[in-house]
Amino acid sequence: MTAPLRAMVLWFPDWPLRAALGGPPPHPPTALVHANTVIACTASAREHGVRAGQRRRVAQGHISSLRVLPHDVARDERAFLPVLQLIEKHAPGVALLRPGLAAVRARGISRYHGGEAEAADALIGILAEAGFPEVRVGIADGPFTAELAARGPTPRTVVPPGLAKEFLAPLPVRVLRDEHLTGLLIRLGVRTLGDFAGLDEIEVRDRFGERGARLHALAAGADSRPVVPRPPDPELVRSVEFEPALAGADQVAFAVRQTVDAVMLALADASVVCTEVRIDLVGDNGAVFSRPWLHPTCFDAADLVDRVRWQLEALGAESAKAPVDEARAFGGIVLVRIVPVAVDDAAHHQPGLFGSGTDERLHHAISRVQTMLGHEGVVTAALSGGRWLADRQVLTPWGERSTAPR
Repeated sequence: MTAPLRAMVLWFPDWPLRAALGGPPPHPPTALVHANTVIACTASAREHGVRAGQRRRVAQGHISSLRVLPHDVARDERAFLPVLQLIEKHAPGVALLRPGLAAVRARGISRYHGGEAEAADALIGILAEAGFPEVRVGIADGPFTAELAARGPTPRTVVPPGLAKEFLAPLPVRVLRDEHLTGLLIRLGVRTLGDFAGLDEIEVRDRFGERGARLHALAAGADSRPVVPRPPDPELVRSVEFEPALAGADQVAFAVRQTVDAVMLALADASVVCTEVRIDLVGDNGAVFSRPWLHPTCFDAADLVDRVRWQLEALGAESAKAPVDEARAFGGIVLVRIVPVAVDDAAHHQPGLFGSGTDERLHHAISRVQTMLGHEGVVTAALSGGRWLADRQVLTPWGERSTAPR
């Protein structure tokens, strides 16, 4: 059997809470809940007895001031993407294990920094400067052992080659994360990974099947899983410069058509569609005017051109209201940058076998009216909180995300 490859795992403790609260620890007592069950909680909440897996009512019984938030897996992934991109700059070939946990092959980065411990310290320093001082790094034979090493008491733990079995031996079998198997092993008196690894491999396979044999190999430090790098992010951003600067909205909208087509081709090559875009307008005075735009389904080329024109019209209206000195400082647009912020698999937006019927015709008609009347010419109504009827009525331009109810 070939020796497992050396892996480096970076663990960000309590990542779902970091993604929900938007800042590094320490955090106030907070718990993330899904299906009325605590998924994760802060260290300050754990000090009062709150634990993952508890019912919401039990957790609130431990501390009445506990802040409860819904758990959002998509939010965890979105928040972790910039962290992966930062790691990728300094350690190419990063693999996403799950939000808050990433792995890289230790060989390349350790040779660059002169050793595994030196490479781990370098990454810890880089991430700490970027605002992630809580990161922990583990290096061992295989991702499984490296992950458990990262969860150790020190920011950096290196398990020497060939000593994975000895490192894992005293750990409880619950770290295998298989409730059915670990519960059975504990009832049989097998409480540590060393006890489990000491069982005969053939007998374990006959008794527990392939799943049990796989976990038995992990307990013995024989993790053969490769670290598969995630595919690089496609380059979807496109921009166009103007010399001399263009001042008219129609002029700029006409000039960006080729750039918009380039964005759509890049999206098609990546087999994705854009559901949220950010348009940056750079004035001849160096000022940058940015605005995000949403779409009820996905953008096409005409939609992006419309958004550029609407943003320029809004900018022109603001310039007309500005003081004379500020209005003279802004003369025109020298650069337009189109940045797809949120993309989705194109397969999720394909029409059905018989088309999308009424919804497709409705969206097409409303979009045409909005193109003629402007961004705020077509609005949708939603109910919100408030004392008076006028307060409860919220009008949102077509395609924008409605305001959360008060």
